[in-house]
Amino acid sequence: MANDGSEENGNRPDEQESDAGLALAGPEHRLSWWFCGVLGANVAGILWLAVRAESPPYLQGLLDSFMHFATGAVVAYFAFRALFLYAFHLLELLAMVLVLSVGVKLTLTVLDKWSAVGLISMTLDDPARPGKVFQICLLTGSVLLAGAAWGLRHCTVLKLEHQLARLASIVAGMLALPAAAGLAAFPVPLLRGLGDKSHVALVWLLLWLLCLLITGLNTVLFVKTLTLREEITAQEKLAK
Repeated sequence: MANDGSEENGNRPDEQESDAGLALAGPEHRLSWWFCGVLGANVAGILWLAVRAESPPYLQGLLDSFMHFATGAVVAYFAFRALFLYAFHLLELLAMVLVLSVGVKLTLTVLDKWSAVGLISMTLDDPARPGKVFQICLLTGSVLLAGAAWGLRHCTVLKLEHQLARLASIVAGMLALPAAAGLAAFPVPLLRGLGDKSHVALVWLLLWLLCLLITGLNTVLFVKTLTLREEITAQEKLAK
């Protein structure tokens, strides 16, 4: 009895169909989990809004704090999960901790100064709203850790081995969002300082150039990552 090519290679038709089913089940399984997660978050949000609307005023502040803590915890979870997808060295961990601590301290200082001059209405030492500083630190740290994961991804995809190159990629990734914001916001005080012929204009100019350097480095790494992915895809197509 003759065997066809699939049996000679050790792959029967039923096995091939099962392998194809498993390959399709992977993305569908992940998509179903994401759909259930989004649906559950929407239902929980609707229930929270309904409970808050029917609650007395003294409980609404507590419910708001609970919502803020839950949101910050979810953001922090995904940031840490993204961070530990890639390997890093002890020196890189120390650099991330240093940037994290300095970034949180600068965020609190800037918010405190904005509150003092009346740009924002929130006060960090308000005893009526406990946990405000914790929420700010949690969200700031999550953004910085997500940037660190982005920098580590560049190191992994581009196979950066030199320690200085890896540190530059990680630090630039952590400061990607603050640098983009500074790149758009710093020209205003810079032009004001130049008009007043103040020495503070030099500080704003240096800060703006630093933001430009960080943004440029992140852009170069991102473009290299995309280009490398396209090259790998093209090579796989040619190999087939």
